[in-house]
Amino acid sequence: MATKTVSIASEIRRMLRQRLKPRTDYYFFTLEAGDNDRISWSSQTVWVGFTPGPQRHEIRRSSHVNAAIMRKMMTSVGEPPIVINTEKEFPFYLCFGGHALIAERVAQDAMPKLLAPYPAIRQAGQPGYARLASIPVEQTYRAPTKKLRMKVLKRDGYRCVLCGRNPRDETHVTLESHHVRQWANGGLTEFDNLITLCNSCHGGLDPHQDLELYELINVDQFPTTKLHHDRYRSLLRRYQELTHKLLSK
Repeated sequence: MATKTVSIASEIRRMLRQRLKPRTDYYFFTLEAGDNDRISWSSQTVWVGFTPGPQRHEIRRSSHVNAAIMRKMMTSVGEPPIVINTEKEFPFYLCFGGHALIAERVAQDAMPKLLAPYPAIRQAGQPGYARLASIPVEQTYRAPTKKLRMKVLKRDGYRCVLCGRNPRDETHVTLESHHVRQWANGGLTEFDNLITLCNSCHGGLDPHQDLELYELINVDQFPTTKLHHDRYRSLLRRYQELTHKLLSK
């Protein structure tokens, strides 16, 4: 096991330093451990369309990046990407995880399914896009569960966040759970995307999707750089712990 660890570490160090190939297109991917220790892939993507149906989701696909600029930018914030130029280098990346610039031919051969278009969503308070398939199915339902609704009500003080009215003082007031990012536009039924409004304020919203409402429940639309880096390092560390256990068996 010690020999394998040294071999992987030395190869990763070499891949961090190696040059980008000229006239080669690269994809930028991140490999880490998500919720419940599930392996999570993400990449730089472009919009290619919308899904049909009552709930519209963006369809996105992985896109080429300016590898030199991406490498310089990520290195400057302390997250240097591994450079993968050959298929032989790809297994070392699977052991280590994190950011990687992957040459197009390697990506097409090693991970073709991850290059295909996919339905994507924006999670409240999280950077970038996530694959819809990675989201718990109950978060895609329109109505919150009873427990989630009560959790949101408790956070908001059992009153309308806009006008402050509540059913205890005014019997005609009804409290409703409103999706800040509309459900029809792909908004999730999750704690950070729900806000408590009375029936009058809810009906009077114009536009109905007002992302500034996130400020009223202390959800950051654009997570700070530090929070993003802390989250990345935590998920990468967890991924490496999982791979270490697998390699140790």
